[in-house]
Amino acid sequence: MLADHPAVAAELARLDAVADAREAAAAEARDAGDDAAVYVEEVAGRARWAADRARALATDASARPVPAKSIPRVHCSRLSLATFRREYVARKEPVVICGLGPHLTEDGERGDGLGWLTRHGANKKVAVTRDNAHVNSTLACADTEILDLGEHLARVLPLDAPNLPEDAEGFGSRGCDGTYLYDCAMPLKLPSLLNAVRVPRYFAHDFLQRTRDVHAFTASWPSLFVAAPHTKSSLHVDQWRGNFWMAMVRGTKRWTLFHDEAVPYLSPDYGRGTLDPAFPRMHVMDAAHASWRRRNANAADDDDDDDDPFEAFMAGIADEVKAAPSPRPAHTAANKSTRAALDDDDDDDPAIPIPGPPIKTSSSGRSTPNDTSASPPPSA
Repeated sequence: MLADHPAVAAELARLDAVADAREAAAAEARDAGDDAAVYVEEVAGRARWAADRARALATDASARPVPAKSIPRVHCSRLSLATFRREYVARKEPVVICGLGPHLTEDGERGDGLGWLTRHGANKKVAVTRDNAHVNSTLACADTEILDLGEHLARVLPLDAPNLPEDAEGFGSRGCDGTYLYDCAMPLKLPSLLNAVRVPRYFAHDFLQRTRDVHAFTASWPSLFVAAPHTKSSLHVDQWRGNFWMAMVRGTKRWTLFHDEAVPYLSPDYGRGTLDPAFPRMHVMDAAHASWRRRNANAADDDDDDDDPFEAFMAGIADEVKAAPSPRPAHTAANKSTRAALDDDDDDDPAIPIPGPPIKTSSSGRSTPNDTSASPPPSA
């Protein structure tokens, strides 16, 4: 049985230990009448769910992750608000909406030139992380630089000419490789930009901004990302377990989505006591998967089948869940070129990365805008 494999048994024991610790913390908070008891109990519930689901998968041969499926691409000229809500929101299905580029900023079809960003935000101070430091669970001041947004743009935009692949000689030696203005709340940090951006009508009904009481994220969105080529975000689940949209104003972004039911199989760690678990780095999981594939290929002609059943099992999971969409997904992303994007954790819409203008990627990893047909402005 798979649960008897030492690596599987160790992972199941770790998940159980974390769940036990979270449940003990929840009981203590409840007995003390702590105002945070509801939050702590929810964390405990998620930790126990992850442990139980992982054990069920390891002990039941019929239990399998949700298989991967493709995410549809629909042009905004063919997607009414009613259709979007009926076909995607109600069904909790992700979608890529194309053709929104001319409708995202005050510059219309010239929005990807970022003139609107320069005019309204170039002299504003922002905090930019170095060397993909934003993916760490803790962020030190030494990893962050405070500078004008215009200076950050002047540094990262030339990195597309040429756009060096990560394994190229010289990549990483340029001073701004790996720099990232990450999730900068425009209402709080860059309010002068708000009149220059247009929120598509598909996402204008953000319930997190309509709550009776003020909360920690009332004024967090929309937020701004400006990233150097090949920067990344870590695998994560948004703490709200809410829904998400992103508008690509310039550049390309590669997404990997996992179905929410696959979270227990991605080695989640609720030990820090937050609703969003920590995960191993994607490159660590990818390397383990690639290692199994190589060993499997080398042993293909061997009469004795000595493949590790646990590694084969985990490789099968990776094949099945990678890019499987979810209304509340674990997701990670990597930027293939200098990127500017608007983002909102909308608690009413499904997980939706939205390219705008729509892009296609050449073999060099650089991006070029696709032609967009005229369509009614979809902005609110």
